[in-house]
Amino acid sequence: MFAFTSCKKDENDSSDNSFVVTYDGALFHCTGFKSFIEIKDLDRLNLILDLDDKYSGNVVGLVDLKGDYKKDDKIKVSVAKYNITGDKVCPAFTPFPSVVVLKEELIDD
Repeated sequence: MFAFTSCKKDENDSSDNSFVVTYDGALFHCTGFKSFIEIKDLDRLNLILDLDDKYSGNVVGLVDLKGDYKKDDKIKVSVAKYNITGDKVCPAFTPFPSVVVLKEELIDD
């Protein structure tokens, strides 16, 4: 008797650090490029952010984004937790959390 298993990636795989974001284009000094994530990705994003309080918004900052994107572009990004370095003077409150971009790719519609 043979058993077959699917190689399809589980959509809720918490180890997956890739997200599709919609680029807004606004740049904030301490939080990076403003982008929108899909609400279904919030649980995975919260694992990466590792904040005391769970984040519930749909905006995330992309730090170290290299490409030249336009507003409303869809970008697939692989990310990691971002820690603001000591050389930046930032307010105690930032409007949204940030992640550092490890890999990026424009998604054609």
